[in-house]
Parts: sequence; structure tokens; C-alpha cells
Amino acid sequence: MSMWLNDIRQAAVAGEASVLVSVVAARGSAPREPGASMVVSPTRLLGTIGGGNLEYLAIARAREALAGSSPLPEGGEVQRFVLGTDLRQCCGGVAFLHFEAFEPTLPPWLLEAARLLEAGEPAVLLSRRCAEGVARAVVTAAGFRGDASLKGAEAVARQGLTGWERGQDLLWSATGEKPRDPEKQSLILLRPMITGDFRLLLFGAGHVGRALVRVLEPLVDQIIWSDGREDEFPSELAANVRAETGDPFALIEGAPPGSLYLLMTHNHALDLALCEAVLQRRDYGYLGLIGSAAKRQRFERHLREEGLTDADLERLVCPIGVVGISTKQPAAIAVAVAAELLQVRERLAAAAGGSLRRSA
Repeated sequence: MSMWLNDIRQAAVAGEASVLVSVVAARGSAPREPGASMVVSPTRLLGTIGGGNLEYLAIARAREALAGSSPLPEGGEVQRFVLGTDLRQCCGGVAFLHFEAFEPTLPPWLLEAARLLEAGEPAVLLSRRCAEGVARAVVTAAGFRGDASLKGAEAVARQGLTGWERGQDLLWSATGEKPRDPEKQSLILLRPMITGDFRLLLFGAGHVGRALVRVLEPLVDQIIWSDGREDEFPSELAANVRAETGDPFALIEGAPPGSLYLLMTHNHALDLALCEAVLQRRDYGYLGLIGSAAKRQRFERHLREEGLTDADLERLVCPIGVVGISTKQPAAIAVAVAAELLQVRERLAAAAGGSLRRSA
């Protein structure tokens, strides 16, 4: 999901320097998998690498760097933590953490990464400390751009363009081989900037829509948020949220198979037309429609007249949200719907034979 990028930008907007702490490799049992990250600033902590003593020590190291008592080198550093003997954590494995500092004025390479992510263009960032400073490159579907010394890891990076498997190391040798000792500073760090499989198209920016986006921002890989009323969107959106004010039917037509859809516009006729468009695709992962059982019955009558079958309509979820929550408060509805979407994601993952790919 690359939420770390959004977290760094939040700190920068507040005028704060920050340190990105990332799990880049793990051996044995560890609290979080490679790709997990947190952003530490002088006043805030965003994200998590799993809690416990590991996270406590990582926060302390980051804040030492922020205070200037123990600065981080340009391009960052990797530290090895033995969870059992060193930290007295029952996981018993080894975690390798990468620490990298960022000033409030963000570097051009990070701004370029944000642009690629917001444009929906998969990319993998490569970096390595060297005698001349920090070598950097980016791999996209269009090719390799950047320092030629990182070219050896292009093939590995290219695998990450379609998703990084859970547990995949993010540190590699200059020849594209998995290193035995990830603590060595000469290794290449790979950061996938991709949109994963947990993709939601949300139609409607009313009270519930806005509450739902706040809940889902840290959970969903990408939210495409559609509403023709531009003023209804918040002034600031997370990096994985894209506001769309144009043709909503074009968004449905162009969405990848397996996408999740939620319909909650201010217009019942529009909800009905969007519902029909998604049902006609038949390749969606989930279709939820806000409203009562009575609304569902009215919609079903029309949709049958348009040629949709009982089997088609069985897949429509309305009312939405986990069972047992009756309040109509927007925030409560948002939590109930978010919980339902997480259940859907787990079912889709099980049907696919394992965990769905997620961005790092």
C-alpha cells in the first residue's frame, strides 16, 4: 500500500523531519513481515513494525537521529535484532530494520515516487549506499531509469511490479541474489510502489463515504472515490486515495477484474444505474449498496426487467455492513462496512489459495 509515503508527507506538511523504519528482511518468526514500516517524527508515530521491545528500541533509535545525538547516514542504515536472546521476545526470530531520515523538504526521488503511485503506475525504487553517496534508480513497466550500478537487481525488482509476496526480502545483492547477511550496507534496497489486490471503487462522497474513507485509508491498497460534486471531497487525500469527478461508468468499465465496489451516492437513480453496470460485468469481487431491504427489493424488480437473473442478484450485498450493528451514525456504518470488506478480502484470499499480494 506504500502508506509509509503518505505518512512521511503528513510529517512534512506539519514541518517535521521524520525517520522511516522498515522491516527489510526476517529470519524465522518475527512480529511483522518485510515491507512493514512505521514513520517516526518528534511528535507522532504512524504505522507499526509489530510492537513489543523491537518497536520500542526502533522508536528510540529514530528519535536519537531526529534529536541529532546519533544522526543516520545518507541513504539510511540496517540494524539486526535477534528477538529472543537480545530483546527477550518470544518470536525467537531475527528482524533486519532499515532506518532512513527525511527532512520536511522532501527529496525529488520521493516526490517522483508519489507521482507514480498517484498515477497508478507500478514501480520499484532501488537504492544503495556507495562511496559517492547514494545510488538510486526506479524500475517501471517502461524500463529502468537511474544509476547503472543498480542494474543487476532489475530482474528482481521487476518481479515486484505485480506484487510483492508476503515474506519477500527487500534487500538484495548487486547481482540480484538473496544475501546471506542482510546487515551488510552494500546491499540494494528495493521498495515496491504498487497498488495491491485490495482495490475499492467507492461511489459517493457524502457523510458515510467520507467516514468510510477515513477508516479504510490504512487498510486498502487503492480507493478510487467517485462523486461529481468536487466540493464534497476533503482538501487532503492519502496517497492511495484518488478522487474522480468524471464519468463514473467509465471507472467501472476500466476497473480490473476482482475489484470491490460500494455504491452510496446522493441519487437513487444513479445508484441503480451503477449497480446494473457492475452486475453486468460479473467479474467483481464484491458489490455493496447502501440502503434498506426495501431499497433492495425495488432495485431487484428493475434489474430483473433488465435481464439480470436471480443468480446475479444474489451477489448484491444490501444492506451492507457486518450483522448486529443497527445504529445509523456514519462513523459506525463505516466501521461495520470496513469489517465486512476485510471479511470479503479474507474469503477472496482463501479462494485464491493463499494471501493476496499486498504492496510494501
